[in-house]
Amino acid sequence: MAAQRLPLILILAFSGAAMTASARADSPAAADDFQPSAINQPGREYPQVNSEGRVRARIVAPEANAVLLDIGGVKYPMTRDEGGAWTGDSEPQDEGFHYYQLVVDGAQVPDPGTTYFYGAGRWGSGVEVPAADQDFYALKDVPHGVIREHYYYSQADDSMRHCFVYAPPGYDADATKRYPVLYLQHGGGENEYSWPHQGLVNLIMDNLIAKGEAVPFLIVMDNGTWKAPNGARRGGAWPPAGWSDGFKKTLLEGVIPMIDANYRTLADQPNRAMAGLSMGGMQTNAIAMENLDVFSHIGIFSGGTVGDPASAHGGVMSDAEEFNAKVKLIFQSCGSKERPEALRANHQQLRAAGLNSVCYISPNTAHEWQTWRRSLKEFAQLLFQDEPLENAAPSPQPKPTGSDQAAEALRINAGAYQPFADSAGVVWLAEEGFDGGATIDRNPSTKIEGSEKPQLYRSEHYAMNSFSVKIPNGRYVATLHFAETFEGIHGPGERVFSFNVQGRVFKDFDIWVKAGGPNRAYVETTPVDVTDGQFRIDFASQVENPAINAIELVREDASVSQEADSVLKDAYAGDFLIGVAINRTIATDTAVRADNVNRTLDQVRGDTVLVLKQFNSVSPENDLKWALIHPHPGPDGYDWAPADAFVEFGNRHNMYVVGHTLVWHSQTPDWVFAGTIPPPEPAVAAADSFRRRFGYQGPRASRDELLQRMHDHIHAVVGRYKGKVQAWDVVNEAISDGGDEVLRNSLWKQIVGDDFIAKAFQFAHEADPDALLRYNDYGLENPAKRAKLIKLIKSLQEQDVPVMAIGTQTHISASSPTYEEMDQALTELASLGLPIHVTELDVNTAQEGQRRTTADLSEDVSGGGLVDRALERQAQQYANVFKTFLSHKDSVKLVTFWGANDGVSWRANGKPLLFDRENQPKPAFEAVIRVAEER
Repeated sequence: MAAQRLPLILILAFSGAAMTASARADSPAAADDFQPSAINQPGREYPQVNSEGRVRARIVAPEANAVLLDIGGVKYPMTRDEGGAWTGDSEPQDEGFHYYQLVVDGAQVPDPGTTYFYGAGRWGSGVEVPAADQDFYALKDVPHGVIREHYYYSQADDSMRHCFVYAPPGYDADATKRYPVLYLQHGGGENEYSWPHQGLVNLIMDNLIAKGEAVPFLIVMDNGTWKAPNGARRGGAWPPAGWSDGFKKTLLEGVIPMIDANYRTLADQPNRAMAGLSMGGMQTNAIAMENLDVFSHIGIFSGGTVGDPASAHGGVMSDAEEFNAKVKLIFQSCGSKERPEALRANHQQLRAAGLNSVCYISPNTAHEWQTWRRSLKEFAQLLFQDEPLENAAPSPQPKPTGSDQAAEALRINAGAYQPFADSAGVVWLAEEGFDGGATIDRNPSTKIEGSEKPQLYRSEHYAMNSFSVKIPNGRYVATLHFAETFEGIHGPGERVFSFNVQGRVFKDFDIWVKAGGPNRAYVETTPVDVTDGQFRIDFASQVENPAINAIELVREDASVSQEADSVLKDAYAGDFLIGVAINRTIATDTAVRADNVNRTLDQVRGDTVLVLKQFNSVSPENDLKWALIHPHPGPDGYDWAPADAFVEFGNRHNMYVVGHTLVWHSQTPDWVFAGTIPPPEPAVAAADSFRRRFGYQGPRASRDELLQRMHDHIHAVVGRYKGKVQAWDVVNEAISDGGDEVLRNSLWKQIVGDDFIAKAFQFAHEADPDALLRYNDYGLENPAKRAKLIKLIKSLQEQDVPVMAIGTQTHISASSPTYEEMDQALTELASLGLPIHVTELDVNTAQEGQRRTTADLSEDVSGGGLVDRALERQAQQYANVFKTFLSHKDSVKLVTFWGANDGVSWRANGKPLLFDRENQPKPAFEAVIRVAEER
């Protein structure tokens, strides 16, 4: 008789090693003790197996050009002798039964030397590698039961069906005795032939019963093959919703009544068990766990786990006493080469919850029949015992309530079954809280880009309905971690799903698109309010399964001092927006070096919490500048990813997004200005100054060429973010610092002329007519430079150039400008009739030097006096400037700090911002809040 094989086995094997093995001169010679396989056709010498577990195949095919031995997911070349016979050996295989095939000139064919077995949806070849423990399924001189082949009609699905029934020794000798029943399911791509033939179920049971290690019971092996439910989409979630409903109906309404009517069964729940391997294990999980009044013993062999006892299967395991009154055993197993840590961890969860759980790990085997033969042997010994199981769970222990959870943070690694501490010493808990779905571990060597914690992304939970966890009420920042690591996803659109985080809906979520490819970390960060003691995420599949790698909840006050209860954006609500410049680390949630800043990932997360709490507008420090977003010429020369991440971050958090900057004399690549026109010859003595001022010194583009490059760049960048970026710094720092000239003698001015500013605004307005367009510059507290600015803007207004706002950077010191000077500056800027945006505010603790980057540390610092005085001066200056902002609030519409804290500031040594490098509020923060409160 033939039997079948799981397609899942093939999937797992080939995904890890779908390759052709090449002959290697350094490979050790095979032991020359090959013997015919025990399951060959009568009289056939091949295939053969040696003491190392190598398989040798032979086939006569004189016309063939190439023949391969395909076993264990690896294709081994075979060699042809003069007579046209091909022979080839495999590497050592695990003990037990294996499917294999031959590939003749590309055609997959069974080996004519073996008995055929049904697996992977077809009849194929099998080979038996002798096992050290094969005695438990050996044919012995003991009483034997019988396997009966049974045909019957099932009203449940209106079909003729076929099953095998194992009746134990003595069944026919005593017509008065009744027996318990085990319903035993095969794997995917197999059928009812699997357990009788590949599984050797009758020999295993005969030997156990003969030794008194198992009570006699019937075993029913029916066909659980299922079809996708009506409406299930190709490429959608696997398994699709309702996947087990068809066989559940057949089993409960057809198979079980038929067996009870035709066999002497003990037809009640305590005497009925269900188990299965791989897909059959998943069916058991889905059917038995939802029909506890039908089955008392549940066995899952390489089919995942039953899940969190607190929430899985609608919470049926949450009351251990009630559950144990019905279910006497949950048995879960797998091979040591599968995911033993997952089963052990779930077993520990079940035992800790007081449930009757047993975990078995088959040594030195993978997702294969030797694992399942051994699993049946162990499971059978535990079934239908009169006495309580010796290894049953201890009495239930009180479960922690939500108030017992860590008050500051909760971090869960989805799919992981053991806690781990990351490189920063932060502990991530084993997974909990998921309803539905399954877990999977990826190869530990899988490289994950974009994260300092790659291990977070090497396990996942997929196909879940929801996630929920008890946690104290409060304001949190939820960070969700994703990476597309499934080898079955090959590009955008192949996994798309939606999820709802405490009322915030994320639609059409595509991990591949978000992360920019496979095996790349991506995070979603969103603030959440927990008001009912529970945090919850609901998932919905669109294409393929939803999947997630980790979930992190951090209280806002875990990273921001309790003292910072006040919120800047709330304090000045109705007056003007409060913005912040962020670097790439915050936008991408990675601890990469960016903008001359080094921050650990935990520090970045703290920065993010601060940004989301205090600010309602964001600007990018660097990632929208020409050199970063468009480093190379042409339409293929853009690097969109960092800028996309910034814009997406701002939009996700409903912030006012500013684009900085489109045209600037600095941080612009040389290719922008390059052409064929010889540059002017600078004086030799002035060469160094020339280089410093203009950078690029080679042949130049013409006016038309440079204008075209400007046009194309602005249309590409502004057009890409149309409707997503609300304001643009169109031209930055074009005014000269000294002399009588209004404009800086930049390459833009030299090549295009003074109208390069007007052209830039024209192009930006064409690209997004709804965006607010700013001219931005520094040093406008200086009356001379401010006069040049006013002259420039009035000229542009006379030409109807769409300048819509003035950006004054406001990089100042603790001692300059004075309140009066700042008030005068805003008064004069307001005369232009345009909104004023304070675009890059910071206050250096130095007493002198507007653009100095170091603190004033000239005095004795003993006792901290100097530091305290510097911070006091800084606080007073911040108070002064915010008083002027409020007095001009009809004109001032946005105040943006150039950085979230001192640790990320471009003037870090000068400690110029409201929060220190650990996000603790400084006296300056308190001063700014007091200004709002005391007005």
